[in-house]
Amino acid sequence: MCSGRRLRLIYNDIHLIAIDLDGTLLDDDKTIPPSTIEVIKEIQAKGIYVTLASSRPFCSVVPYARQLGISLPLITHGGAYIADYTGANIRLRQTLDRGASLAVIKVLEDHDYYLKVYCDDMLYVQEATRETIAYSQQFGVEYRAVGRNNLTSLTESPIRLAVFDQPERIDDVRGLIQPWLTYFSISSDTDSGLEFVDCSVHKGQAVALVCAELGIPMAQVMAIGNEGNDIGMLKAVGFGIAMGNACPEVKQMASYITKSNHDFGVEHVLQKYILSITK
Repeated sequence: MCSGRRLRLIYNDIHLIAIDLDGTLLDDDKTIPPSTIEVIKEIQAKGIYVTLASSRPFCSVVPYARQLGISLPLITHGGAYIADYTGANIRLRQTLDRGASLAVIKVLEDHDYYLKVYCDDMLYVQEATRETIAYSQQFGVEYRAVGRNNLTSLTESPIRLAVFDQPERIDDVRGLIQPWLTYFSISSDTDSGLEFVDCSVHKGQAVALVCAELGIPMAQVMAIGNEGNDIGMLKAVGFGIAMGNACPEVKQMASYITKSNHDFGVEHVLQKYILSITK
């Protein structure tokens, strides 16, 4: 982890900040603290770009971008879908290999796993469980329940898959889908779930696409995150920031560890190492 003195010198050169949402920018009520909104707006007013990089569907990220006044392309579905907040200009839409994803869905359904299949902003599930309904309401994502063993009948190619179960059962998933592992980039936010995107996709690659459009070197980017799907992003940029509540793998490779998401961790690092040197 870099020292404060070192950070004070290097963060003079930050031109873009990419921030994860859940467990990072958002508090435990899934809101952005008002004081953090003001800090991010102040940073943007100084000419530093800010964008959001989340595993959420696009429709679930847009409301936060509007709160923050972000006009840059938004990174969603873990880097598989990138578009500006209007949705009119899609920079990337990388779906999963259809054959591999349908094969994996079938195997996991046959073994009674709970699956979420994302086709852009629509979520398909086997049945409308309490968790599904709560997720839909809290995250603003529409869902359709298609019935057990019917997810393979979808005509669209998924953009992301997620599987949930008890941790000991999640440990078995990679073995069950061994023949198709090379088609996917797999990450986890908890011991009870795994997420699948295309093997070419990760948040770091998505940030690079946004930076190329703006003409900003990746060395001049700060990224802030807390979970496994943020590792690619934190590794790819010049300065990776781990939240205080981040998983051990994220903390080990971060340039700096800030406070937790419920203790204004994003605001803390931005105040300390961005605003303090631009005033």
